[in-house]
Amino acid sequence: MENNMIDRSVAPEVHSFGPLELRKPWSEKFDNGCTLHVLRGDDTDVCRFTVAIPGGEAHNSKATPMGIVSQMLLEGTERLPGEAIAASLEDRGAWCGTGVSTQYTTLTVSCLSEHLPALLPVCRDIIFSPKFDPEDVGKVLERLAAQNEVNRCKVTWQASTANASLVYGADHPLAFVLTPDEIRSLSPDVLRQAHYSRLDTHHMHIFLSGGVSRDITEMVRREFGMVVTGCDFPVTPTPFPYYESGGEAEVDMPEAMQSAVTVTIPAPGRDDSDFVRLRIAVIALGGYFGSRLMLNIREDKGLTYGISACLPAFRQRSFITISTQCDCANTEEVKREIFRELERMKDPSTFTDDELSRLSRYILSGLATVLDTPVSRMDFLQSVFLAGARDGYFAEQDSLARSVTAEWLSEMATKYFDASLAFVSVAGRSVVTEDRVADNG
Repeated sequence: MENNMIDRSVAPEVHSFGPLELRKPWSEKFDNGCTLHVLRGDDTDVCRFTVAIPGGEAHNSKATPMGIVSQMLLEGTERLPGEAIAASLEDRGAWCGTGVSTQYTTLTVSCLSEHLPALLPVCRDIIFSPKFDPEDVGKVLERLAAQNEVNRCKVTWQASTANASLVYGADHPLAFVLTPDEIRSLSPDVLRQAHYSRLDTHHMHIFLSGGVSRDITEMVRREFGMVVTGCDFPVTPTPFPYYESGGEAEVDMPEAMQSAVTVTIPAPGRDDSDFVRLRIAVIALGGYFGSRLMLNIREDKGLTYGISACLPAFRQRSFITISTQCDCANTEEVKREIFRELERMKDPSTFTDDELSRLSRYILSGLATVLDTPVSRMDFLQSVFLAGARDGYFAEQDSLARSVTAEWLSEMATKYFDASLAFVSVAGRSVVTEDRVADNG
């Protein structure tokens, strides 16, 4: 009998991915201006339905915080109370949720394809006729205010909030933060008006993926293509300040056991020809477990459990953002090591073949995961669309991941890892202050 046992003492061969290709969805513009995007998968009986409504974090103000407005949508409509909406979803094993990006608010439903036709009228009501009942609004506002009070006790929240104020400016919509009392005082009528004023179907998009029949597509067209609201809410570019230098902020939290550190450096946006290469350089810096920051600050020096770098991006501007938590006594050392790694990335001789190979495989693995299902493919396409990425974003990542070199990684670091533009915020117990008090005895 042939022995088919696997010899687990021998590591399997590592193979590279073949060509990765993400096809575009089929799209149709309805008479009312709303655009439908469809990715079908004949081998699945599950589908996802998402409506993107104009109006997101870039449109925040004290009276119209869009994240709070979005959380009211599932609380009831003119036709259906919140309990009926919840029951309709639960009876069909469906999931429904809202989200807010920079320019859009989304309503998403995931369910078996056979149940979507019954849920489409519910989705239409949630978007086009939410009630904003004062009693329901009051309950949600109280819950959000209590959550806000808890968040204010967290060093990560304080550091990121202080950093946003430094980077964007205190009055910028993306740095906007309400106090618990301001949340509780929000008017249901004002929130209602904020939602209804943005129902501009010409800037509304529907993303439909998975087991989607032509009958379902026709039902979506009937439910959402006939609505006429008369609203005008254009999606305009988010403005950002001009940066000549960075800045620092410290939030002293005497009871904190750890400090949170956030470092942000302004960089070019998605429209820049360097953007994808810069994104890969940021991944090399701190975007995965084998990154420079993780291997140094976590693995080698043991100063933190985790540290990450990412590149939040808009069409005109992106921001290299590094975040971590550490013992309060180690805060200054962590900051020094972060900037040391930023400088070390500028030297091409510091990159090994193994590091470049790991980085390439990590990025390609992520791109391959995107292609798993029609739903995962549409998730990627939807996020790219809402973020304003240019055409060919997936293909450009695939191409550059296969040809990553130490030279262009160091070139990106030299051009954009500019410490003089770094905004650094720290929240936690001020060890420096304690040391000074002890010295003064």
